[in-house]
Amino acid sequence: MNELTDKFEKRGLTIIGVTDESTQKIKSFIAEKGIKYVIAIKGAGEYKTDGVPHGWLVGPNGSIVWEGHPAELKDDLIEENLKGVSLTPVFSLPKDLRSAQKDLNAGNLASGLEALESHLKKPKSPETEAAAKETIEKVKAFGQEKLQRAEDLAKERHYGDAAGILRSLEKSFKGHEYGAKAKETLEEWKKDKAIKLELDGASTLEKADALVQAKQYRQAVGLLAQLTKGKKYDGTKVREVAEKKLAAVQRKL
Repeated sequence: MNELTDKFEKRGLTIIGVTDESTQKIKSFIAEKGIKYVIAIKGAGEYKTDGVPHGWLVGPNGSIVWEGHPAELKDDLIEENLKGVSLTPVFSLPKDLRSAQKDLNAGNLASGLEALESHLKKPKSPETEAAAKETIEKVKAFGQEKLQRAEDLAKERHYGDAAGILRSLEKSFKGHEYGAKAKETLEEWKKDKAIKLELDGASTLEKADALVQAKQYRQAVGLLAQLTKGKKYDGTKVREVAEKKLAAVQRKL
């Protein structure tokens, strides 16, 4: 299981175990097995099952996108739900750069960059100068990587996931060229009828996911049916995704 944990973490996933057993018993189990992942003791909200082992795959928006026997969780399902994941790096900087650190770790990347670049005009020490330069490179690399990721997703017609990344960049890099680029791309997409259809469908998918999270399965089926029936979404990627989700939700009824 620890090998699986390492594999998942490299792909942006985190494993959390859930149990209703006592703290003392679980501590002994963790020590004996050398478990590295977090375990929620005495259950965790709706993560309950009548049998074990049982697993849940939770999407980046907090919704449960799959549940069942862990052995049945396929790589393609994981990949499908990783497309829109965009993890912002966490920074630990010297004391004189704490203001920049605060902005960066709060997701205000443009403000953090501005503070770092300002510091470089008159660095307090060789240490802070080196840290500022290194961090600037990392932040810019992150922004460039996410712009490229959105572009790659768009080529695969996953416009909903791509738009999610761009909206995040527009907000975190507001006032910076990366934020401007993200905003410009989104505005261009909204002018394209085919892309706008994909984006509208992706919004409906998000609402359906929220209904599934609330266990309102019949309402979710109704929304997904809007994407899978009729001709409006024929040939779209969002219809393809909706058909898979619909089949999964119908099994819950």
